[in-house]
Amino acid sequence: MTLKTRKPTGRTGWPRILVEGTDKAGKSWQLALLSRSPKVGRTVVLPLGEDISRWDEYGRIPGVRFELVEFDGTWRSIMEAVEDAKIEARAALDRGEPPMVFGIDSATAEWEGLKDWASFRARNSKDNRKLLASDPDAEIVVSGNYWNDARARHRALMRVLLTFPGIVIIIARGGEVTLYKDNKPVAGQKTWSVQGEGNLPFDVSAHVRLSREARPLLISASGVLDDAIRPGIDPPRKLPDDWSLESVIFGTLNLDSATAGVGGFTDMAADTLTPEMIRDEAILKATTFKRIQFLYAEAGRLRYDAVVLDNERGAEETLDRMLIRIGKDKQKAEMAAGAETPAAQAPAAAAGTDAEVAPPEDEFILGFTARLGNTPDDRLGEMEAEASRALTADVIGAGAYSELLAEIKRRKTAARQAVAA
Repeated sequence: MTLKTRKPTGRTGWPRILVEGTDKAGKSWQLALLSRSPKVGRTVVLPLGEDISRWDEYGRIPGVRFELVEFDGTWRSIMEAVEDAKIEARAALDRGEPPMVFGIDSATAEWEGLKDWASFRARNSKDNRKLLASDPDAEIVVSGNYWNDARARHRALMRVLLTFPGIVIIIARGGEVTLYKDNKPVAGQKTWSVQGEGNLPFDVSAHVRLSREARPLLISASGVLDDAIRPGIDPPRKLPDDWSLESVIFGTLNLDSATAGVGGFTDMAADTLTPEMIRDEAILKATTFKRIQFLYAEAGRLRYDAVVLDNERGAEETLDRMLIRIGKDKQKAEMAAGAETPAAQAPAAAAGTDAEVAPPEDEFILGFTARLGNTPDDRLGEMEAEASRALTADVIGAGAYSELLAEIKRRKTAARQAVAA
């Protein structure tokens, strides 16, 4: 394969700003004031787990023009609101309007809700229902699978916010807590904690901290800035008396709405099929020969081909050999039932004992035809050359080679007709 790369664009990304701090420190107030700025467009706030009457009262601030999302508090309604806002933000930019602002107040309530969801699911598991029936006060341990689901939901929300074509303000609670070391409290020592999902500070482009007792601080800011906070060297920067989110966004972060680019990221993609899932599907009576070909190709793509599993007979077998053997049995059964299976797609291997090795020609044909189905039209020549090399090396015979070439020719003809059309 050829390594795919690209040059960096140099464009500034849209800001995602975490505003956290103590109670009554002005976090929501600053978001409301941002809506007055002529540099921003429509400002939409999702008030989650907060007193909505406070936001209604903020509507009396001269010049504010924010809107409150109406939703029922379910995760579905939250995600629908965020996704709809993303569509509205893109449409606003396409119309040449100032960037949309989307605020969540608060991310603390979002994560607390997901924690409650994980706990509720744990309490309602079969085993824990039995435990609670005998002891209503029993301690319920929320196992890792429930926490993983909660984090997956949070990540889905952040995925939308991190690709939002506009300004995102995330409000959270924060404050001093006792410092712990080796799971034990350290006497007389405090540390600051942001109340939210643990990766929240990592996901944002700027972090502002507010407190009733101390000056507002710019904790961190990413990007190519004129006066950057150097990690490990510079302390958090004290913001001036007249600071505002507008000054942070358009001054400190140097946002240029005309050239800002939508952020993007690539998550680690979890394999949708496990080796066990491939095996379990392959041995089903309803699984067709064509599906076996697909599973064989997937096993190779996911590097599962040499994984050793218990087969349907209870014996250990590598996944690729198992699929070859099952594939040939499926093909024979379909042909006996009158199904027409092209000889060029003949699968695999000897239907003998688990110790037998698949004939090289059958194994090659199964893998080749499975890959051929996913090969782009402009790379069919490579497949033709591969078949030629296999013939020269006596991996396949002349008959199989002719049939493979006929299939490649059919694909090329279809491609030319598609272009002509």
